[in-house]
Amino acid sequence: MRRTLVSSVLAIVVAFSAVRLSADSKPFLTGFAAGIELCPQFICGFALFVGEFEGQINSRPASGGFAAAVEHGDLPAVGGTTPITGGDWTIIANHRAFSGDITEGTIENLNGTQFCVTMEMEITSGGKGELHFTGILDHGPFPPTVGGSVTQSPLPLGCFSL
Repeated sequence: MRRTLVSSVLAIVVAFSAVRLSADSKPFLTGFAAGIELCPQFICGFALFVGEFEGQINSRPASGGFAAAVEHGDLPAVGGTTPITGGDWTIIANHRAFSGDITEGTIENLNGTQFCVTMEMEITSGGKGELHFTGILDHGPFPPTVGGSVTQSPLPLGCFSL
């Protein structure tokens, strides 16, 4: 009788633990996003980007698209930096959707045409936790393009890590 009771209690504890772990977990999402700027901030009130996403969700290959509406300060002179003050983002890959808020970041003017963009992105739908984007915004030939890494942890050297 005691063995049955202990086994039953252990089974219940394991079952509740599994439910809690599942509720607290965030998907492992990493990859590369590349696209174009559809609308600059001075026209739309935010910079609107769309493009493709290639990467992994929970260590499985994933591909799809992304959209981001980024709010930032005035673009700086060469060598200068301006803050990213907010915005929203969405990644859809392998029939899964992730979205959230852009909580902070920076835009650094590298040479008058290319900018290093780093931002922290909170997941508010499709999971939980934080993602980081580090990439290059190129205002070279029209239309402006963006490409960079989406990671679980910030890249240690920013754009120089790419």
